[in-house]
Amino acid sequence: MKKIIRIFTIILMLIFISTGQITAQEIPEENQVSEEEDKAKDDAEDEEEGISEYFSAHKPNYILLYNHYHQSTDHDFPSTEAEIKFQLSFKHNIMWLDFGDLYIAYTQKSFWQTYDEANSRPFRETNYNPELFFRTADWNGFNFDIGAEHESNGGTYVYTSGGEKIDKSRSWNRFYIIPRYKYNFGTSSFFQIEYKLWDRVNEDPKTDDSDVTGDENPDIRDYYGLSELRAKLKLGDFVLSTMARKNFNTKKGAFEANMSYPIITGLYVNLQFFEGYGESLIDYNNRKTTYGIGLMFTR
Repeated sequence: MKKIIRIFTIILMLIFISTGQITAQEIPEENQVSEEEDKAKDDAEDEEEGISEYFSAHKPNYILLYNHYHQSTDHDFPSTEAEIKFQLSFKHNIMWLDFGDLYIAYTQKSFWQTYDEANSRPFRETNYNPELFFRTADWNGFNFDIGAEHESNGGTYVYTSGGEKIDKSRSWNRFYIIPRYKYNFGTSSFFQIEYKLWDRVNEDPKTDDSDVTGDENPDIRDYYGLSELRAKLKLGDFVLSTMARKNFNTKKGAFEANMSYPIITGLYVNLQFFEGYGESLIDYNNRKTTYGIGLMFTR
C-alpha cells in the first residue's frame, strides 16, 4: 500500500509540472448587480484565494511565529513549549468541464522547534497531504467536492536513550465528499459552511513490531471520527474560520478557530486556537491545547 501511495504522489507532482501551462478558469457569478461591483468582488476573491495564472490556494497558507502548547502532553519528544507552526497548501486545475473541475492539491503542515537551541532546533513533526478531487460547478451558492487523499508524516522507528524502539510513522488514506454552501452579502462579506464526510481505506494489521508495512494507527477513527464541520465568516476585512470534528461513540474530537485581519495587501495577522486530538498525525491520539499568533498569506 505504501509503495502505491508513493507512486501516486510522484504521479501527482509530474502532473503539476506537465500541466503548468493551463490557465485559471473564470467562473461567472450569479445575480450580478453591476460590472463595477462584480469586478470588485472578483478582485477581492482573487486576493483572498491567492489565485495566480497556474496555481491557486487550497487550504489556508500561514505561519504562526509563536505557537504554544503544554510540554507535559508530549511524552516522546524533548521539546520546548513554543514552536513555529506553518502550513503550505496549493491546488492546480487539470481538467475543466461544463459541470465542474478536476484538481490535484498538496498541503504540508510543519511544527518547527526553532526556539529549542539546545537540541539544534529540530522539526518535531511534518505532515504531507496530496489529494485528487473533483469540484462541481457552483449552483446558487452550492457545490461539492469528491476526492481521495493520502496523509503521512514520513516517520520511522527511533530509539530512546534507554534503547526502547518507538514507531514514529503515521499515515492513512481516505475517500471523501464535501457539500458546501456560500452566501454572499455585499461586495466583501460572505458566510460559508461545509461538511466533510470520509471513509478510511483499511490497511492490513502489523504482524509484529518490526512490520513496516502494517497499519501504524488502526484506531485513528476513534479520535478523528468520520466527518468534520467547517464554517467561515467574512465581514469586510475580518475573517473568522472554525473547524469541529467529533467521534460521538468515543467522545473524542477537536476544535480549531482562526481569526485574521489584513496588515497590507496579501498579508494578514492571524490568531489560532486548537483544542483536542489530531493537531498533527503524531498527536492523533494525544490531546493538546495550543494557541499561536503569526501571519496568514491566503485565507
